[in-house]
Amino acid sequence: MKMERINRAVLHEALTSLGLQQEGLPIISEEVTMAVLDNLLLNTPPPSPASPDANTSENSSISPQTIIVSKVNVRCQLDLVTIAQKAKNAKYNPRMLPLAVMNLREPRTFALISKSGEFWCVGAESVDQSRLAAGKFIRILQKLRFPARFWQCETFFCREYDVNFPVRLELLQLRHPCFFRYEPELFPGLVYEMSPKSTLKIYASGKVFIKASEMPSVHAAFEKILPILQQYRKKPATAQALGLQVK
Repeated sequence: MKMERINRAVLHEALTSLGLQQEGLPIISEEVTMAVLDNLLLNTPPPSPASPDANTSENSSISPQTIIVSKVNVRCQLDLVTIAQKAKNAKYNPRMLPLAVMNLREPRTFALISKSGEFWCVGAESVDQSRLAAGKFIRILQKLRFPARFWQCETFFCREYDVNFPVRLELLQLRHPCFFRYEPELFPGLVYEMSPKSTLKIYASGKVFIKASEMPSVHAAFEKILPILQQYRKKPATAQALGLQVK
């Protein structure tokens, strides 16, 4: 199966969910996401028509791409300059991103590599394919004389849904302050940690981004949050509400 062109919005949400800021690295900007996508994935074929998903509501739609990310620890320090200089498929621009980016043709994936010895493998079509790609990235590091080992691997799924109606985030957070976190001055979306392994980011436009450790958990999280969002659906403003005179 040919890989679909990665949705930029989903990719950006996936990259910003990697927890890089916890390691002292900046949050990935949309410009960096576009640069990563344009530089490494320009030759991916166009997307095929999305097939209906039996696990979703008729009132919702799903982006055609589910992004799989594997976080791998190789238990050694990595010299990102050396990687960029000696590996033909790697780039490193510390002014844009303090991570080296390595591209893999088969399976078509890329890795974001940190000097601490962790990297994030992005773009595989299955968990097995993601682990296969991670192993290939590790072998490349070994050929560059780094004592890299496949020590720890954590895989999660990222998917974007659209409920097709605007949501009143302020009221949702006001009535459920123990569950939802909403700080619009810092982040435009509302964050809901449904479980230790499932995190949702909800936007006022009706976009819902879900990150979970298993694909069934992604679907289950959406089915659980959809009825709640319908209760806080933002109704279109009427002429009377806007203070306009109706003729």
